[in-house]
Amino acid sequence: MEILVVPTQQDLINFCFEPQWLQNPTDFIENLCGSAILCPTNSVVQDINEEILNNMQGDEQVFNGIDTVVSDKEIDDFNGELNEHSIEAMNRIETAGMPPHVLKLKFLISITIAPFLSVFTGLCNGTRMQVLKADNSLLKCKVLSGSRSQNGEIVFLPLCKFEYGNVKSEPGVHFTRTQFPVKLSFAISINKAQGQTLSRVGLNFRQGECFSHGQLYTAMSRVRTKDSLKIFPSTKANTCTNVVWHRLLDKN
Repeated sequence: MEILVVPTQQDLINFCFEPQWLQNPTDFIENLCGSAILCPTNSVVQDINEEILNNMQGDEQVFNGIDTVVSDKEIDDFNGELNEHSIEAMNRIETAGMPPHVLKLKFLISITIAPFLSVFTGLCNGTRMQVLKADNSLLKCKVLSGSRSQNGEIVFLPLCKFEYGNVKSEPGVHFTRTQFPVKLSFAISINKAQGQTLSRVGLNFRQGECFSHGQLYTAMSRVRTKDSLKIFPSTKANTCTNVVWHRLLDKN
């Protein structure tokens, strides 16, 4: 186990994304595509993605989404009370099925997150792509994973509208966000990594370990050899908890 453990988060990043890869992303695009840092929670995913993006060579482009509260008689009073602080809070909301309000891109790898895109493009949720060109209404991307990557296929992704809180019985604000349907994918959640085979994987447990059945197995089985895996543990004991719900395994 000791050979898998790294002492710092930076060591984990350097293992998965070598500094020379980030300084010359066009020369190491396949290496970047085949590596990922897996985390139990989305908050750690966001932090790591931003840190790696800042270390990557290239000009940064920023795209601000449009968040709009959905009009409904039951929440008209709430809409009337929206102020600058509540709008900022709405902009900060990020869920697994919604892109960030502020999307930062470079010449990099992104991940599609809108399952309905497959109807139009044949892409599935989790497809990795390289951003070739971006303007305010369209992303030009090269497909790097899946069956459509073999011929270096180029796809164009438009702005899409996502809904938050669309179940009226749920408390809180119901709004839509118009944004490109992608997220950074240097780091992804363990659940998002299911079904993927990667060349290098780092497990980041800095804010806690796995919390659901089979999560640790899912994370560690994304690579074929132990040399392709490193772990940044949450404790100095260099141990990880494997959560198992025995009732799922009990045939009786």
